[in-house]
Amino acid sequence: MTFGVRVREARELRGLTQAQLADRIAGFGLEVDRSAIAHLEAEHNSAKPELRSAIATATDLPASFFEDEDETEFPEGTLLFRARSDMTARQEAQAREWGKLLFRRTLLLSNQLRIPSVTLPRLQGIEADQAARHARAALGLSPDRPIAHLLNALERAGVVVITVPLKMERRDAYSVWAGDPLRPVIVLMDGATGDRLRFSAAHELGHLVLHTAHPTRVPLIENEASRFASEFLMPTSAMVDDLVPPVTLTSLIPLKRKWGVSIQALIRRARAIGAINENQYTYLFQQIGRRGWRMREPEALDIPIEKPRAFRRMVEILYGEPLDYRRLARDLRLFPHEARQILEAFATKADLPKRGSVGAPSVIAFPKPSLVEDD
Repeated sequence: MTFGVRVREARELRGLTQAQLADRIAGFGLEVDRSAIAHLEAEHNSAKPELRSAIATATDLPASFFEDEDETEFPEGTLLFRARSDMTARQEAQAREWGKLLFRRTLLLSNQLRIPSVTLPRLQGIEADQAARHARAALGLSPDRPIAHLLNALERAGVVVITVPLKMERRDAYSVWAGDPLRPVIVLMDGATGDRLRFSAAHELGHLVLHTAHPTRVPLIENEASRFASEFLMPTSAMVDDLVPPVTLTSLIPLKRKWGVSIQALIRRARAIGAINENQYTYLFQQIGRRGWRMREPEALDIPIEKPRAFRRMVEILYGEPLDYRRLARDLRLFPHEARQILEAFATKADLPKRGSVGAPSVIAFPKPSLVEDD
């Protein structure tokens, strides 16, 4: 892998334009402009040692980052769909580079630990509702009970679930099949509420199960992914018993807690299964609007925010507890402060429900070096 490619990756990781990176470097007394960065990224020019050092400082990355020879492919996946909506090109590139970085680092760790084999089905050509029921069965989930810990269930099915340190308006996640052999990846943005995070993860699961990487009718497949997520999180067979008329905001509050979804998702589900008609649907959303719940439902009703566990569990096994952040950062080709920040987005053992409690997830057990205790 060439130095210029790594410069582009570092720049996009930090959300910088070529001109902005040039300005930062010029601040160190070097004569660099946007065209010089463009030529460097295209490998038309070589970089002298002082320029290499300045680029590393300007992007807050160690020199080892630019020496990484990992060439693992990481396609755009559902970012292709997002790019056609309200994501800017810079946001798209930054989200992709963070996902690529942490996916590559996950594979690096998995060279020493076997991660679970993929049991997620690919079911193109069938109805979204039917695919959701098949996916529940493939993941070993009950056909009609709430999913207590969605991200854990996905990780046990071989899905690489990554949370990246980015917050993007109205963009909570994307997904991709990546690596060799191909492995399903869901990349979550930081900052989503618990119910939004769960629905976004289920939505991306729908894309992984149902769709190819090169869509032709984006609105249609986005609708299919949402239908998949609704059936996956709120199965029709259970909803016909839970969404009993009269459906009101008050009656939906305990169902929000039970199913781990938003009240708005429950209203849409009620209309989809015929528990309410169009007029009732409109009235309930008018009530949501009057209460100011469209963008943010009451904090008192918040669903706990789930964190993926697998990446941190691998780190704990390989780098000890307490973690050796210096050694970890060296292997990840990052600085220790950033390695620590990244790990904060992943669940510790203490973050998980106690073993034997209701809804406690079954923690992934990685084959590992001897004399290391599992969770």
